[in-house]
Amino acid sequence: MRAWALTLLRHGVAWWPLAALLLDAWLGRLSPNPIQDWTQRTGRAALTMLAFSLSATPLAWWRPLRWLKPWRRTWGLYAFAYAVLHVYLFVGVDYGWRWDWLWDEVLRQKPYIWLGAAAWLILAALAATSPRRVARRLGARRWKALHRAVYVAAGVAWWHQALAAKGNAFALQGDVGRVWRYGIVIAALLAARVGRWGWLRWRAARRASPAQAG
Repeated sequence: MRAWALTLLRHGVAWWPLAALLLDAWLGRLSPNPIQDWTQRTGRAALTMLAFSLSATPLAWWRPLRWLKPWRRTWGLYAFAYAVLHVYLFVGVDYGWRWDWLWDEVLRQKPYIWLGAAAWLILAALAATSPRRVARRLGARRWKALHRAVYVAAGVAWWHQALAAKGNAFALQGDVGRVWRYGIVIAALLAARVGRWGWLRWRAARRASPAQAG
C-alpha cells in the first residue's frame, strides 16, 4: 500500500469518531441531551483509540504488518486528544468550570470520576514524554518502563466507563454489552503482551542453558 494511503488510513481511523459525532449533530440525530452525548462519545473514542494503540504492537509481530508499529504512538496521542475533549466537555461545558458544583454533585457522589481523572493524568504523562527528544533524555529503559503505564491507563479508563454506564456492569444488568466488549479487547491485548514476554524469557533461558552446560 502506498505511503499516502497508509497515512490517510492512520489518521482517518482516528478522526472517524469525531466525524461521525459531528455528522449526527448536523443531522439532528443526537438525544435531547446533546452535551451528554458529546461527553460520552468522546470518552468512548478515547478508549477506542487507546485500544487501537495497544493493538498496534501485537499486530506488528506478524511480519506483513510490521508497518503498523509506529502507529501506536499516533493513535495514543489521538486517545489523549479525545480524553482532553472529553474532560473539557464535562468540566467546561456541562459544569461551566464550577468546581463547587463538581465537588458537591459529582466528585462526592460519583467516585468513578476520580478513576477518569487518574486515567487522564497517566495519558497526559505519556503524551508529554512521547516526543523523541524527551525519550532520548529519559533513556530507552526508563522511557519504556514509563510507557508500560498505558496498560494501567486502559484498565482504569475501562473501570471508569464500567462504573459510569447505565446499569451494573459487574452484575451484568443494564446496557453493559459495549463495556464488556471493551474490557475483553483490553484484557486480550494485555494477555498477548504478557504471553509474548513470558515466551521470550523462556526462549532466552532455553538458549542460555546449552551454553552454560558447555
